[in-house]
Amino acid sequence: MGTRLPTELVQALTRLKMDILMFPRFQRAYEKILDSIELCERTGVAENFQLLGPSGCGKSTLCALLLSKFPMRMEPERTVVPILYAQVPALATIHALAGSLLKGLNDPAPTRGTTDEKAARLCLVAKGCGVRLVMLDEVQHVIDRGQSLTITRTADWIKSLESNIEPPIILVGLSRAKVLLDANEQLRRRFSASLHLDQFDFSKDDDVLEFAGLVASFLEAMPIRCDLKPESYDDLRMLHNATDGRVGYLVKLFMRALMIAYESHERKIKRSLLAQAFIEAVWSDGVGERNPFSTNFHGRQLIERGEPFYEDVIIKSAVRWQSRNSGGTSPNKVPA
Repeated sequence: MGTRLPTELVQALTRLKMDILMFPRFQRAYEKILDSIELCERTGVAENFQLLGPSGCGKSTLCALLLSKFPMRMEPERTVVPILYAQVPALATIHALAGSLLKGLNDPAPTRGTTDEKAARLCLVAKGCGVRLVMLDEVQHVIDRGQSLTITRTADWIKSLESNIEPPIILVGLSRAKVLLDANEQLRRRFSASLHLDQFDFSKDDDVLEFAGLVASFLEAMPIRCDLKPESYDDLRMLHNATDGRVGYLVKLFMRALMIAYESHERKIKRSLLAQAFIEAVWSDGVGERNPFSTNFHGRQLIERGEPFYEDVIIKSAVRWQSRNSGGTSPNKVPA
């Protein structure tokens, strides 16, 4: 079967995607996790982390990079799983979470047994499979379920798992997942080290400089010239408004722009082309004054209700829950 995408375009898109990998904050998080793996293997000390941040800021890419560096492999007498990766199920229960971890170890019957039996089997099989790191992704699903009892019990279960398993554990999720740690003081103490992959904040000079460096590397990777200049504050502000300073959206925007340019035989990425890419890759309703690349753009962040970077109400609810219960009893559920 042939392809409609020219080789030059495929190579450019691949390079563009790879260029996101080692911007400074991403590299710091990556290296700290590698250090924690080595520390545990050489000293037996497991340094656990919480890796938190908004969507589109590199958490999934970091997990994928680690999994590619330490791939699962088959040996004559066992399956080696250097990194045990599991996503917390959307309807998070301890039973389902234990099953997800067992599935990550290729357990033949991950749903079999009580929660306690699963936990015991999990620790035993993990050791036999040579697990060097445990990554629990989407931990905010525990919060999203809304039941304070579920949050408390899950926090207790993760604390128990951490006590009985040898390798370090990384809890990965959206920023609101911090509520899970606040539900258990001992768990919070064991996961006190935080790695944050946040969006670039345009009110901070260091963030602006790092954002400019990332944009420069993207433009350098492009096989055709772009009208925007990374040394221009106005151009950077335009890109920041279009992506909320989130690296994932920056990738989507530039990749879409590059594909549009090839499809329309353009040899230059102009603002008008970026405006179209924004509509196609970021926000379908982003036209006119709602498009950062339009001369009519209203000039504010796109964070209102119905806009692409609107902060979901559940985030605010989780923060309120955390604030109300930091020193007292928990309500039955997170208020809406």
